[in-house]
Amino acid sequence: MDRVYIQAIGLKLSIMMKRFIHIVLVLLCSGLWVSVATAQTERVAILEVLHEGVEVKRAGTNLWIPISVESIVGVGDSIRTDATGEARITFFGTGADTELEPKTEFMIRRFEGDEDSFTISIEVLSGITRQQVSGFLDLNSSYELITPGMAMTVRGTEFAVRVEDTGRSSLVTSQGVVAASAELTSEEIAAGFGVRAPVGERLSAVVPATSFDELDAALDGVAATFETAADIRLNVRVGPGIEYERVGSIDPAEIDTVLGIDETGVWYRIAFRDGFAWVSGELIEVAVDLDKLPRYNSDFTENITLYTSIGDAAADAVVGRPIVNLRAGPDETSAIISQVFDGDILTVLGKNRAETWLYVRTLDGRRGWMSAPLLQVNIDLSRVDIISIDATPIPSPVASPTPSATPTDGAEGG
Repeated sequence: MDRVYIQAIGLKLSIMMKRFIHIVLVLLCSGLWVSVATAQTERVAILEVLHEGVEVKRAGTNLWIPISVESIVGVGDSIRTDATGEARITFFGTGADTELEPKTEFMIRRFEGDEDSFTISIEVLSGITRQQVSGFLDLNSSYELITPGMAMTVRGTEFAVRVEDTGRSSLVTSQGVVAASAELTSEEIAAGFGVRAPVGERLSAVVPATSFDELDAALDGVAATFETAADIRLNVRVGPGIEYERVGSIDPAEIDTVLGIDETGVWYRIAFRDGFAWVSGELIEVAVDLDKLPRYNSDFTENITLYTSIGDAAADAVVGRPIVNLRAGPDETSAIISQVFDGDILTVLGKNRAETWLYVRTLDGRRGWMSAPLLQVNIDLSRVDIISIDATPIPSPVASPTPSATPTDGAEGG
């Protein structure tokens, strides 16, 4: 009798064990077991599926669970989207949410506090996210975002973050200010600007950008051609206007990439001597896709400390206006014998007594007088001989090179 009873008990236990294993398998397949196993993990946000293709990996597990509508997520959880998936994560009581675009992976690193004062730290491992952080009620609240290339801290703002397959990270701010840092560099990125940083490298220059396409164009450039029928060089300046300091000159044919344009549509940003600078397109034909270029304010000034050299060492003087007359004598009533153009390099042969006019020679051998205020002079004029008008050789007038674009009113000088 005891033996039969023991056998019955063993059979019952065996059936119960089989049922338990079956339940565990069902829970694992459905994802419910993971929720039960991690019930102690703090739940801090709601995950909404905006387009199917969203998965969650709970803290302490290696299993990715498909989410069809929504789920509650917590610290340590990771969320990813496939090629079509889109999702939104809204943190409880904080006024902060993040939208995940397709092919993005995101992790909640930290959440502390309540609706009055809190700390959020998240990480974007790949893809594109768009953050909206508003309603911070306490100055002690903080929102931190980490990527492979940079770290960001914000308060009450909107911005987008992109992490490429290489880990290179990009930030574009649309509202407020985001503080970005990478490899001992830090910048505050205001609305309408962006920055980029490869893994383990410093932040790029901060440039105008309202999208990642504009950010890339501002840092990598857009293909362009600068063409002119005249034999000229272009003055290179630290800002978009002739009032900015000239730092050198360049042959238009050397420019094949443009990084931006000013609000007038006349000045173009180019790479120059390990930095950036500006040239005028007023006298030349420029072929470039303007829609891809970021626009800079007229008061934008480059960081001159980036340049490996400044000026034209071999040039006594350089033309500083779009078109300047070369005259037979040192006054505006003297005959025009030729014209020179913005950026043309000159040799100074003499001067008048007041040093207001210089007797010069162009690279192609033309000689004449030019108004000194229209030039950038790189030599000490006290060492230049005074030449009287009677001693000046009067060359025969020669045909001037014809610029490919008509200068605006006031562009001609001397």
